[in-house]
Amino acid sequence: MESIGMSIEIADAIRDLAAEREISEELIRKLIENFLLVAYQNTYGSSDNALVQFEEEENSPTLYARKEIVEEVNDSLAEISLEESLDYNAEAEVGDELLIEVDPHEFSRSAINSAKQMAVQSLREIQKDVLFAEYSGKVGELIWGEYVREHEGDIYVSLPSSDGSRTTEGILPQIFQSPSEEYRLHDRIKAIIYEVKKSVTGLQIVLSRTHSDFVRELFRREVAEIADGTVEIFKIVREPGYRTKIAIYSTREGIDPIGTCVGVRGARIQAIVKELEGERVDIIKYDNDPATFIAQALSPVQVSQVYILDEGKKSALAIVRDDQLSLAIGKMGLNVRLANRLVDWIINVRTREQASKEGIKFDSSQTLSEIFDEKQEAEATPPPITHVSELPGITAAMVLKLQDSRIEKISDLLALSVKERATLRGLTAEEIKQLESMLSMLPAEVPSHG
Repeated sequence: MESIGMSIEIADAIRDLAAEREISEELIRKLIENFLLVAYQNTYGSSDNALVQFEEEENSPTLYARKEIVEEVNDSLAEISLEESLDYNAEAEVGDELLIEVDPHEFSRSAINSAKQMAVQSLREIQKDVLFAEYSGKVGELIWGEYVREHEGDIYVSLPSSDGSRTTEGILPQIFQSPSEEYRLHDRIKAIIYEVKKSVTGLQIVLSRTHSDFVRELFRREVAEIADGTVEIFKIVREPGYRTKIAIYSTREGIDPIGTCVGVRGARIQAIVKELEGERVDIIKYDNDPATFIAQALSPVQVSQVYILDEGKKSALAIVRDDQLSLAIGKMGLNVRLANRLVDWIINVRTREQASKEGIKFDSSQTLSEIFDEKQEAEATPPPITHVSELPGITAAMVLKLQDSRIEKISDLLALSVKERATLRGLTAEEIKQLESMLSMLPAEVPSHG
């Protein structure tokens, strides 16, 4: 009788646990059915003639052995004699099929335990699939959770379900944590879902606070006009923890996109900067005209003039006042680097005096080749580059593939060996060759570590 109780107990446990994990009733039934069939097979060697039926009202399972009525029994598992069948049905005849209820007490303890292990494993796989379906559709979305533990710099976050009935664990890797932020146990952490993947141990929900989409989602939550499409985000570039530049534009006449994002008395932008722990945010109005967009991308600097040097190579010269030069370049070249990435042009920042000394003339009647002396351009020292997107000759596709491997900085690449770089996910042999060529041409000043 112990085995009977065990089988009922397992079925009830499966149902309770599945309901807890919001698994459908259909899957619950399938789990219980598989459990009973495996226990039957482990006991009798085959489950070909086994059948599980559920009582609709009680939703409880009954296991049957399906047997053919024969005159002489050759297979006791699948056949039953006419004489014996009459004990079950007085109208039984040879050739009929009879369903005989199986009493689970006939199952051995080992058969029950084996079936239990199978059911538990199946439940884990179903739970993994359910969570994967739920969270894979939320990649890029903003989510919040509680800091519950830390391991080797990675933070594990308890994520509540949409209805708050259960929690799932996500991971905020160290490389996706802003360098300017500090996290403490039980802190409430906001992040975007960067990646969702299945692993041997379960489902891994990877979070990020450094991705540009994190800032995008903060603006979408804080600025109603972005959420409804009245104001569109053209592009966002970041140096997490230090500075962000966001280019926006309005889709309706009479709407000031910058004022909309700043909010009354700066309330909207202040809320976003607070969430970014003081990271500076420059809001820039996008313009189709490259020269105008470049001038605005160098915000907060007032640019005197922008000259397009080479439209094909996307090279431009921005002239600023002497007292604006250091501000335009920014600390460690950060402002001009982010402006380069925002507009996707190479911006050379000079004062008028510097430009004149370098042979740059400002006569509007001159051709583009006369505006900038190529020799002086080659000799000029560009600001240091740090982001993989700034590598000369790199394609957008290669940048995306590197980001898939969580590589956004050149220092991340240089920290890898040549052999490790050759195995980066998604890169073709030709792209790896191109990447090595780009790295070999980097100046010595480029740091080899974060």
